[in-house]
Amino acid sequence: MRALAWGGRYLTVGYASGEIPKVGMNRLLVCAGSLLGVLWGAWARRHPASNAQNMARMFEWYARAELRPHVHAVHPLADAAAALEIVMERGALGKVILVTTTDAVEHDEREES
Repeated sequence: MRALAWGGRYLTVGYASGEIPKVGMNRLLVCAGSLLGVLWGAWARRHPASNAQNMARMFEWYARAELRPHVHAVHPLADAAAALEIVMERGALGKVILVTTTDAVEHDEREES
């Protein structure tokens, strides 16, 4: 909150750690900021056309390499339990991907070396 610019918006998305932070409303007052709760799934259900436009734009950015999600690990589907453990233990620094072919896993390992 201390880094919020004048007129900025602070979006709260979730509490993966389980701890819900306390927010001093005086911080919002000092910078004329706003605090907004974001529940993407509910928004997407209420605004399907806007959600479809957003997703299409995101995939366009990805196709043009303007959006490059960080991939933490790629696992074969047979190792789904190990991949899930990484996510559940909060060890993932990016996306954890499951693939159905070994070629994709080998390709990912070549890119990292």
